[in-house]
Amino acid sequence: MEGGLVEERDECSVKVCGSMVYFLGIESDREKKEKKEKKEKKEKKEKKEKKEKKEEGKEGKEGKEKR
Repeated sequence: MEGGLVEERDECSVKVCGSMVYFLGIESDREKKEKKEKKEKKEKKEKKEKKEKKEEGKEGKEGKEKR
């Protein structure tokens, strides 16, 4: 691709070459949303597992104290 105008926009580069326009590194809003939801779901799951482990630890200590 020969020279042309390159613009930087929110994670997207546009290169104009003659009558052709190239979009480089474009990520759609849908893909961004899916990534964000997946990350939040993973973090929520990890927090839940951590909380459950903590509760199991408390239950184990209480059982030992009663003996």
